[in-house]
Amino acid sequence: QVEGLVDVCLICGANFGGVKVPRDDRKELEEEAANAVMDWEKGLYHRPASGSTGDNVDPRSSGTQSIVSGMDVTPADALKTCHGILFYYISKLLNEGGEAKQRLAESLVAACASSSDDKFLHSMYEHMLSTNQVKTALRIDSTSLETWLVNEKKDSNLLSDYYSIHGRHFSAGEILLNKAVDPKKVPLAQRIECLTRAANSYSLAMQSTRPSSNMMSMIGGYDQTHGRALQDRQVSVETLKANIKAIEEKLDIAKIQQRVLTSVDQ
Repeated sequence: QVEGLVDVCLICGANFGGVKVPRDDRKELEEEAANAVMDWEKGLYHRPASGSTGDNVDPRSSGTQSIVSGMDVTPADALKTCHGILFYYISKLLNEGGEAKQRLAESLVAACASSSDDKFLHSMYEHMLSTNQVKTALRIDSTSLETWLVNEKKDSNLLSDYYSIHGRHFSAGEILLNKAVDPKKVPLAQRIECLTRAANSYSLAMQSTRPSSNMMSMIGGYDQTHGRALQDRQVSVETLKANIKAIEEKLDIAKIQQRVLTSVDQ
């Protein structure tokens, strides 16, 4: 069970600064979390040096590669390793392909997404984006991910894609339109692209606010009976039509500007 793997890693990580896991059985046993590395844990949370150096060479003396060992391992090292185990298997399963492994990877991501540890979640989001698992990351249906995208990444393309995947087409349109009319200089080609995508998002908002039938959202939690917490703003059809008309006017102007610039360059 992937939930068991996630629990083991996060419960272990809670000993080294991570957030306690609600399902941690130690609460029932009234067992206190460890505040220091136990003897049996020495050497467990670091990568051993490759090869033998012999003559009392300090492994930390290398300017290009630092190796921690024994008591040099800090709680932060241990916590990073606990989290890294989960990230490793997420990447491994997603990269290997195959329907069965894809389902297992999605279950693992969903189980991880149920954590209440914001630092762990943010590290997971960053890991997935940096390892080209953007589509899988954006399918996580979570207010935590939305907040992180808004406040930390501040990437309008990622945020609009996230809203579109979860059927929040009006919100996606708003993000794209705001980017297109940003007072900062936006390249003309990019402005046209944003306006076009914004119009398409508003059109989809008039049709349906639900994700497409072939898109499976991954709920950020174990209990799949709960509905998604994310909801799009309720707007009238008239408002959407007015927005589309205003965008079409802006598009006409932008395309005229593009033709003029093209003529000048020739």
